[in-house]
Amino acid sequence: MMNTLLLHKGLGKDYIVVRTCEGDDYSGVDNIIVHKPSVTVICAFDDFHSGFGSDSEEKKMNYIKTASKNGGVDLDHGFTIKEGKLVTKALHNIPIFYIAFNVIEFEKALQCLDTKNIHSLSLKEEPFYNKMIQAFEDQLPIIEQQMLLGINTKKTSILKENLEKFKKLLPSMKRSLNVKDQEGS
Repeated sequence: MMNTLLLHKGLGKDYIVVRTCEGDDYSGVDNIIVHKPSVTVICAFDDFHSGFGSDSEEKKMNYIKTASKNGGVDLDHGFTIKEGKLVTKALHNIPIFYIAFNVIEFEKALQCLDTKNIHSLSLKEEPFYNKMIQAFEDQLPIIEQQMLLGINTKKTSILKENLEKFKKLLPSMKRSLNVKDQEGS
């Protein structure tokens, strides 16, 4: 939930960041990010915290590669926005990423997490948010490479379209609060 909250705070009012239901979580998807103005599910991601006895980071990367070859992930219990309201809908061919924090990073992030202010990042939260956005950016070439190896060209073609939407929005997701705060002082 820490990752969900940090992304909610960092992405702001133009995005919805939600945890998936238990059924979709079993399929390797912990969260989805929706861009509200375009009503686009831009990506899904799986949380990974190394050192907690969970899967290895290599295993997560292999899952991302396999999913990308197969045209992305599908969610049985996704949603869209119609006429300003959330409407349940299965979603298909969504780009999937993972976000990894080791035990020390995770504990530091939890100590810095401000749960009283859920609408904006603090300076202490910024590095952890930026690490997540950087993880997305770092995994893009891997996903694109795996799409080229895909067998089902229709699914990978749809995934490619969805990934392009994500790539267009990625620069606006990056944050540098230090610059913003210095300008305001």
